[in-house]
Parts: sequence; C-alpha cells; structure tokens
Amino acid sequence: MKFLVLSFLVALVAADSCTDCTAVVNVIQARLTSEESMNGQIDMLVAGLCPGVEDPAGCEAGLPDFWRAIGAVLWPGYWNPAAEWMCGPFCAAPEDTAMDCDGCTAGVQAGIDQLINAEVLDFLIGEMTDPICSGVDVENCPERVDYVLRNGLPILAAAADASEFPMVCNAAVEGTCAARSLTCTTPGMGRPGRSPPPAPGGTTPHPSLTSQDY
Repeated sequence: MKFLVLSFLVALVAADSCTDCTAVVNVIQARLTSEESMNGQIDMLVAGLCPGVEDPAGCEAGLPDFWRAIGAVLWPGYWNPAAEWMCGPFCAAPEDTAMDCDGCTAGVQAGIDQLINAEVLDFLIGEMTDPICSGVDVENCPERVDYVLRNGLPILAAAADASEFPMVCNAAVEGTCAARSLTCTTPGMGRPGRSPPPAPGGTTPHPSLTSQDY
C-alpha cells in the first residue's frame, strides 16, 4: 500500500506534526460523514449519474441509500488519520513543527486529488467493496460499487472549492489561517444546491443501475 503515500504527505510534511495532521483529517472525515454533507453528496451524485442510466427514476430512488452505505465505509476508511497514506508516517516520527495555512490547504487539496488517482481508486474499491456490500442487499453489488465510485468520486472532487479549505484548517487547529468570511461547506462536496460538475470525460452509461438493484 506504500504507493498511496502520494502528494498528501508531500504537501504536509514541511509544516505538520502528527497532532496537526490528525486534527485536519478528523475534521474532514467528520464533515464528510455528517447528515448535511451526505445529503449534498447525494444530490450531486443523483444529478450527475442518474441521467446516464437506463432507468433514471429508479436510480434516483435507489442511489441515496446506496451512497449512504458506501459513504459509511469510504470516508472513515480513506480519511483515516492512522492510515499510511494520511498521517501514519508523521505519527511514526512526529516533528515538533507548526502547521501553516499554505501547507494545510495544499494538503487538503492533495488528499482530494489523491482520492481520484486511478491506482488509488483501484486500491480503495478492492479494499472496501466487501465491507460495503456486506451491509446492503443489492444485486451485483460489487459491480455497482465499482461504477458509482469510479464515476461518482470525480464528480465530488471536481466540486471542491479551495476557498473553503482555510475554514477546515482553522477548525482543526485554531489560527492556522487568517480570519476571513467563509461559507461553511464540506471540502470536495461543493455548496448545497450547487449544480454538480460532470465527471471528467463524462460518465459511462450503466443500463442495469435501476431501483430493482438496491
């Protein structure tokens, strides 16, 4: 799994310690798993994925609960401070240094970019499909997890607004970034009600993704 130690660690290593890194990752994880954030994610995924399937209405009915099952495993699993692709190496050899705003915000962006790296996606799908599918009664669940993650995560990542990242850094470690007026949203999820951007290159139609599959 060492290939997962990518740009997130590079961005934070010069200005972070185990405590700071853990605080940032915990804030992101908590916000992504909140009810408000999950609802925003679902809105974007339904709008971005369902028009391209054989039964859009069935997708709209079934995808919300399916994504909740995915998110309950995905977000704590990926934004996990103990993981070696997050804070593990920092906590193995912590440095007594202070996190600065540029290092923190760059780390948040790098964590989002890393999430949609093809190799990382392969790893996450391989590791998380069984835990996700064990909690749902969905026909051909592994195929559907693969489809939703490969096509859905780029939609969520593309909605990231870097102007919101200082809020995350300040929530993790007060005073990291200069005070400013920020709208409280979740990194990578965009603003509630904002039209979702299309996945890069468009999404691949999946004609069997219908309400009967959830």
